[in-house]
Amino acid sequence: MYQVLIVPEFWSDEIREYLDAIGQLFYIGIWSCCERSGVFEVKFGELRRKIFPGNPSITNKQLETYYQILREHKKIIEYKAQGRTLGWVKAYLKIQRRLQNVPPPILPLPDWVAYMDFNEPGEQSRDKYKYVVLPYDFTVDPPERPSDLEIVAYLDRQRAEIVKRRRKKKGGGDLDG
Repeated sequence: MYQVLIVPEFWSDEIREYLDAIGQLFYIGIWSCCERSGVFEVKFGELRRKIFPGNPSITNKQLETYYQILREHKKIIEYKAQGRTLGWVKAYLKIQRRLQNVPPPILPLPDWVAYMDFNEPGEQSRDKYKYVVLPYDFTVDPPERPSDLEIVAYLDRQRAEIVKRRRKKKGGGDLDG
């Protein structure tokens, strides 16, 4: 389990209208069970033991109900890979964006998340690896894939933005003038 940042916006998120206090704690707990990509394995018994250890009053059935609510409201996107059912917390990478030294994934990533090397040529730094959410349409289930050309253009823009920010930090200024 990881330490995660819960931002103030969480407490005003509309999902709170649909979850009681245990459901809200379950949602926060899922964030701690995620890999740094926002991916977790959907195993209710395991999630219950990690999030609510020693609390027999909380059942797997309860957690399944909360999970379905989170899915219905597109807070979690479910997918299957390598014979496993996995979940991806949609807001995870946006909220946890300041992560450093991001390890490569252990669980299979969904098609819409890429683990990328943002090192400049000749650099070998692990803190330059990032997870990037590709511009999929999440309003449909399963999420709709953009064209290869759109993905390449998006990743090129992401890389250029990151390189520009790093150079500015190092005092190199803006390369575009």
